[in-house]
Amino acid sequence: MKVPEKVDFLKNFDEILEQHRYGIFFSLLSCLGSEETCLVLDINFEQDNNTRRATMRKISADLKIEILPCHTELFQKISDNLYELVSTKKEKAATFIDLFISHMPADCQEEAVCRFTKSQSKAMRKRAVGWLNRVKCNEKYQEILLEAWHQHKTAELATSVISNCDPDCLLANYNDLSQIVEKTPAYSKLHLRIASLDMSKIRNQEAKDPVAYAYLMAKLGLKIATNRAIALYEKVAKAGGNTGLLIGVMVRCNCGMHSLQ
Repeated sequence: MKVPEKVDFLKNFDEILEQHRYGIFFSLLSCLGSEETCLVLDINFEQDNNTRRATMRKISADLKIEILPCHTELFQKISDNLYELVSTKKEKAATFIDLFISHMPADCQEEAVCRFTKSQSKAMRKRAVGWLNRVKCNEKYQEILLEAWHQHKTAELATSVISNCDPDCLLANYNDLSQIVEKTPAYSKLHLRIASLDMSKIRNQEAKDPVAYAYLMAKLGLKIATNRAIALYEKVAKAGGNTGLLIGVMVRCNCGMHSLQ
């Protein structure tokens, strides 16, 4: 059987409903080269789940050996075609992109991430953020992320900006970022990342949230004077706050609060 015939045969393989048929299909697929395997995958995602997963498994194995032009072409076609698909098929296409994006050249990666982060779909933006959080963001990715953040102003994007963008960028966007993530762990991370540029933002937490202030000081390895520590304790106790948590954090600051335990 010639190669085009093999590709056509596998593209029209009966729906895989039984495990032994999956094994037969994958064995036949394994006989193909990378270019032919890429042709088997239906970019409109009409194939049944098992056929698609087997084909993606073979592509993944091929990528570990060598990244060829056929792989980048397939990735680009699926990325370009993404928003032409209906919602269920769009999710399948997005899964493909998410799985293989790390293997792609930088320009393909940037284009896909840019498209995902600017998407009106929350699910698509979440995928882009997840990928950005797994890599070291270069200047281009920071620009893409910031643009998406200014467009959508969501907590998820704010958290990713705080994790991935440079401290001077965080300081410039401090007011908007801090308001959106105030009740999340990203709030502390924001202050820790800008501490080297502006300690006043941390000092302001002393009056606003003594426990958060003590935590930030402990994470920075900075000591709180004993008289100020006692004042913070009294303030939290008067407000009915979590004094136990405060004392634990204070001890980490080595600020002389052991006697209050």
